[in-house]
Amino acid sequence: APRSALALILLLDQLARHLRRARADAPAQPPTDARALAACEAFVRRGWHEGLGGAELVFALMPLRHSPTPERLERVLALLDAREAAEREATETVTRFRRATVLRLQHLGSATKGDPLDILEHQAGACDYIKLRKEPLYLELCAFLAQRGALSPDAPAITISLSGGVDSMVIALLAHAAATAPINAPERRPPAVAWGTPVGEGVTATLPPRRVRRGRPTQSAIRSGGGEG
Repeated sequence: APRSALALILLLDQLARHLRRARADAPAQPPTDARALAACEAFVRRGWHEGLGGAELVFALMPLRHSPTPERLERVLALLDAREAAEREATETVTRFRRATVLRLQHLGSATKGDPLDILEHQAGACDYIKLRKEPLYLELCAFLAQRGALSPDAPAITISLSGGVDSMVIALLAHAAATAPINAPERRPPAVAWGTPVGEGVTATLPPRRVRRGRPTQSAIRSGGGEG
């Protein structure tokens, strides 16, 4: 049984070392180390180490460190890495559950029924790119990218730095929709003018002011409806 096997490892590895300290003529390495190592390897081979607590795992693996070889020490490190990764994942799940529970608590007694932000229960659906490509924010982003030639077929790859928040996820989705739009899609073409030009129904590009060539409307002229000749 796992608990009995762990007790045997502690007896052969730890108790033998404590007893050796009381004898001045004791050998440098306890004679039980070989048996402790065999018990440890059998313990790990059966997967019994996976159910141990942190301190128990340390003592269960100690014989591998007391009879060191590069292979044994690398095995210890691999087992510890696996445990740390599992604990991080468990902690993240618990944290998400706590956050979702707090949100549910905040919704109790309110007019809102249910918790639309419950990430443990929400099932994400597929994105409707046809509807998405009609959204004002999508058209605004396309105008910004097209003005800089980022949506042309021969445009080089561009790098966008995002923080990882909700806004970043929205921008990433919109950018993906823009990058995968048909080659002849109107939003891939640069706006006729650099500032204030409608890029879609009810949408006006909000690009930074740029130098315009003589004969083209200026920013102020666009706003007033006039031009510069």
